[in-house]
Amino acid sequence: MEIRLSRRRRAAAGLVLLAAAVWLLCGLRRVPEEDGRAAVLDSPLGVVEPSRAAPGWHLVPPGLLRLSFYPVRSATLTVGIGTGEPLVTSDGSLVDAELLLRYRVDDDRLLDLHRRLGPRFEREAVSRWAGEALRQSVGESAYSEISGTRSSGLQDTLARQLGERLRASGMVLQACEVGRIRLRSGAGGEAAVAAALPAGRILLVGLDGADWNIVDPLRQAGKMPHLDRLVRQGVRARLRTIAPMLSPVLWTSMATGVVPQRHGILDFVTGTGDEQVPVSARQRRVKAFWNILSERGLSVGVAGWWATWPAEHVNGFIISDRVAYQLLGVRPVEERNRDGKVFPASEDERVIAATVAPEAIGPADLQPFLRLPPDPAVLPEKESRLIDDLRTVIASGRTYTAATLALAGRRPPDLTAVYLEGTDTVAHLFMPYAPPPLQGVDAGAQRRFGRAVDAYYEEADRLLGRLIDGLDPATVVVLSDHGFRTGDNRPRTDSRPGYGVAADWHRHYGIAVFSGPAFRRGAELDEVSLLDVAPTLLRLAGLPIGEDMDGRPIAEAFDPAWRTAHPERYIATWEGIAPAPAVVAAASGPRDRPAPAGDAAPRQGGAGEPVSSAGAASGAGDVAPEGASADAAGDAERISRLQSLGYIAAGGMPNGHNNRGATLLFQGRAAEALKEFEQAIASGEDKTIARLNMARARIDLKDYDGALADIELHTKTQPRSRDAEYLRGRIAERRGQTPEAERLYLASLQIDPNFTEARNDLGLLQERQGRHDEALAEFRRVVEIDPEFGEAFNNIGIVLRGRGRADEAAEAFRRAIRASPEFAGAYSNLALLLEDRKEYGEAETLLRQAVKRAPSDADIRSNLGALLHLVGRDEEAVRELERATALDPRSASAFNNLGTALGRLGRTAEEVAAYRRALSLDSSSAEVHYNLGRALLRAGQATEGRGEVEAARRLRPGDQDLVRRIDETLQEADGAAAPEPAAAPETPAEGGGR
Repeated sequence: MEIRLSRRRRAAAGLVLLAAAVWLLCGLRRVPEEDGRAAVLDSPLGVVEPSRAAPGWHLVPPGLLRLSFYPVRSATLTVGIGTGEPLVTSDGSLVDAELLLRYRVDDDRLLDLHRRLGPRFEREAVSRWAGEALRQSVGESAYSEISGTRSSGLQDTLARQLGERLRASGMVLQACEVGRIRLRSGAGGEAAVAAALPAGRILLVGLDGADWNIVDPLRQAGKMPHLDRLVRQGVRARLRTIAPMLSPVLWTSMATGVVPQRHGILDFVTGTGDEQVPVSARQRRVKAFWNILSERGLSVGVAGWWATWPAEHVNGFIISDRVAYQLLGVRPVEERNRDGKVFPASEDERVIAATVAPEAIGPADLQPFLRLPPDPAVLPEKESRLIDDLRTVIASGRTYTAATLALAGRRPPDLTAVYLEGTDTVAHLFMPYAPPPLQGVDAGAQRRFGRAVDAYYEEADRLLGRLIDGLDPATVVVLSDHGFRTGDNRPRTDSRPGYGVAADWHRHYGIAVFSGPAFRRGAELDEVSLLDVAPTLLRLAGLPIGEDMDGRPIAEAFDPAWRTAHPERYIATWEGIAPAPAVVAAASGPRDRPAPAGDAAPRQGGAGEPVSSAGAASGAGDVAPEGASADAAGDAERISRLQSLGYIAAGGMPNGHNNRGATLLFQGRAAEALKEFEQAIASGEDKTIARLNMARARIDLKDYDGALADIELHTKTQPRSRDAEYLRGRIAERRGQTPEAERLYLASLQIDPNFTEARNDLGLLQERQGRHDEALAEFRRVVEIDPEFGEAFNNIGIVLRGRGRADEAAEAFRRAIRASPEFAGAYSNLALLLEDRKEYGEAETLLRQAVKRAPSDADIRSNLGALLHLVGRDEEAVRELERATALDPRSASAFNNLGTALGRLGRTAEEVAAYRRALSLDSSSAEVHYNLGRALLRAGQATEGRGEVEAARRLRPGDQDLVRRIDETLQEADGAAAPEPAAAPETPAEGGGR
């Protein structure tokens, strides 16, 4: 019996030992040496004090000991609020939101964080804090202020709040991004039938390519009285465009409120090879404002708008963009294929009756535009073609105006939108002949054609007046999609039909005028966005704005009392929403869509037919494939016309990939843009343009060899290319090859002396070499050529400030802000100048405006942090400077500034670490050596502290102020008096670069 018990005991003991061995083996854990994490070893039972675990293997028996890992380099956390209680904005909108944080644990405070928050710190603390901050910040903001493309202010607020909480707990916030702000399903405005128009009947007139530099002198001379009256009674602004600056792309973004990647119209044509056709309504993937208004029971009239063929079924009429351009042919317009040109088809006869044929434009009609000889037949063929083109342009504008009035005469629509292409086309045809004379332009041709552009603007004003008189609208909006280069700002590329690159002549700012009961009177805004047009029209019509639109209503343009009386409303999306039941019930007849490829032309019903919308908005099954068309003859004529104007190359492919890449590059997404440009090459698009764009993207990605290879391929077809020489110059400059960069910039300017980008960069190069007079001359020449080149004004200010001419510098910075309100560098530089004058309040306001415009600019955030330290707000300063160092881990000045702020807060260990990091990036900075020495002396590390202070003396022995401070510091140390923290932060160089 005892033998059996002994065996059982031995077996049990063996099992216990085996279990213990397994328990111990299960606790064998490895701490990697280099994976961006630090480990803490402690006991959940409290039997072992927390300690940092070195890399290698550790025995961590489960339940007795534990290893906790913490990210000391970077971690990403996504916090979403979308399953429980929604967020509520200050205007009552219910929204879901997503916040993306990148942070790290402060290595020096690792054990402190572990003791306070424990290994579940991310879930139980960081996520909770982020949710609380998001709820508070959203609750203090109107929905329109934080949604769409306007989330940067919310991001900045959240970064400040969370940065402080994380810092207090031993973490550093590196980035804070609002991933999405979306209305809660079912929240926002109701998609009901519209009531009475709150802004009255609306007229929208689009003047393609119209520019304030042309408009304003004519207004002041009394030659555009109708537009002048609207400006004086309403709001004027510059309209900021987007890339690529191509009319169908831009006008579709205006009509939809979304960026080109989303609406799908990316070029003048679509398709492949011989199958390419002009873009049409079939390629548009989202609803335009006329679809939305129609579906809510409002009547619309649309004339001439890009990509409106085949004419969609609306509550009203559409005169598509394929009506007037058919005038280019030789057959009478009534004999042509009219399918899809007009909706409803029953109104087509009235459109034909209103049509003005080019041959009807006689000498009396041409007399205001041209100075022709008694016998025009003696003119060269090229000039005769110009005259014929002018006849067509005049006829087109008069046709769309007359047809609109004919169809709207009996019952004007609630909203009428008329697009007039002539202001752009005439500028492309005749701007080279406008004064002042351009080198190489025939003097006789200048006399004959020099007044054509101004005269057509006067013609456009007359057409505007006819529309206002005939429709009697309460509200009038006049817009252009981009501006046009004039005077010395004209490029040297040829704008004649069949030559050059048309978009070279476009400027980034068009015109915008808003006049009516909803708007302020006699006001001027710096700028508005092209993407805000459709949301503004919906607001005027009393309809909710689609929260998935990229634009938002232009709040600053509205009269405050009107805004209060008509609160802004939102709906999650207009896509997929069927027409309101009341609209459908009131309609009769079959509902039709444009026919798919291969079908007959779309059936046209009467004016009472129910409405339907384009593209994916009504179901992709109803949309013809790209490349399909029922109007082959019209397609061929349209493509020929676009080729003659230089918009597309003869025999070239559509540039969808290239244009999509240009949009991404404009947004700073170079890697994504490069993939699109590579696709453009692979699919046979215009290689000349694509190669240059690939080079630009590669330069942004610092792939200079690849960029040079792309430029070399470009010059095989374009041996004399200003852009090629310019981009080579940028690469040489970035590689430190200063003489070669200057030679290349000058070579670019020999090809085009008015190439402002090359001239501005040449000035920057000269400024960095200390050639201030030459640089100043280049910058002044740039603003003579283009008075809205804000960066050049900014660079003038930098040179003048360096010469002690502070008042002139301040005015230059203010001119830069007026010229380019989105250029953040001018705000920052003006703030630095005001800081010198101790005008800290305005300086802070300007720096915060700069941060809003460039939230990822480390230098600007460093400047703001330095200012906050200067005025004693060191906790805030530390938050901004930590953001700066996270954005640019190689900014020595930002780390130095961070050290000064930490020092004043008494956080000496962190202060020393910041200075050491600054010296690892720039060991030649005497100021950082001095600051580090003072901090070490304060911490009792006398030997190393003295060494750093003396290193500062050796670097700048002739700096009397620094030498005095060094001597005082060493005397204080000898007397055992702790030196004060570093007082003066270091500011980075002013922002004047690209």
